[in-house]
Amino acid sequence: RLPALDAGVLLFAVGVSIATGLAVGIVPALMGSSVHPSRRLRAGAQMTEGVRGMRLRGGLVVVQVGVSVVLLIGAGLCLRSLVQMATVDLGFDADNQLTAGVRIQALSYPDTEQRTAFFSSFLEEVETLPGVLTSSLISKPPILSPWQDWAVWPAEQERPAPGDQFMAMARWASPGYFETARIPVVRGRDISDREVRGAPQVVVVSEMVARALFPAE
Repeated sequence: RLPALDAGVLLFAVGVSIATGLAVGIVPALMGSSVHPSRRLRAGAQMTEGVRGMRLRGGLVVVQVGVSVVLLIGAGLCLRSLVQMATVDLGFDADNQLTAGVRIQALSYPDTEQRTAFFSSFLEEVETLPGVLTSSLISKPPILSPWQDWAVWPAEQERPAPGDQFMAMARWASPGYFETARIPVVRGRDISDREVRGAPQVVVVSEMVARALFPAE
């Protein structure tokens, strides 16, 4: 998925293009219309206006070329950034992946056990569909839905001050999610079916979080 084009950059480019067109087209027309036809019949006036017109046209050409060069440089840098962003390793494999949002009525599934049973049966039905190799659940997909940050710190340390807290994007995931998203587990293990209610809670952190929290380990 390519990143979206910034609306501010697009509006700036359109505005510069319109302003350049107006400057190149309207200014010479206004100057030409301000001269009385009788003056143009005079040779001296024609030569004077010709020199002025040549200077004006030359100046407009210089301005137009300069603006065009700036726009070309900006377009080249924007294209280069898009190409680089499209080739960035996202940390997961999005090929042949299909995502869908699922919402349930809280009144129909009032407690955790009922909701867990619903989602478990839902995944079983999805995996019976033709062509589906594996399926899993996550509270929000990566990258597409940010803004769910948690403050995290090592358990043996005191809670840092608000300005010193390390913020990490948090997700709830079902067992097998890393296999489904083809996210490599560098160390440790994936979440399993043993992580049920009442069991010790576990968490999987990214390499960036691990380096930030445990720089010497």
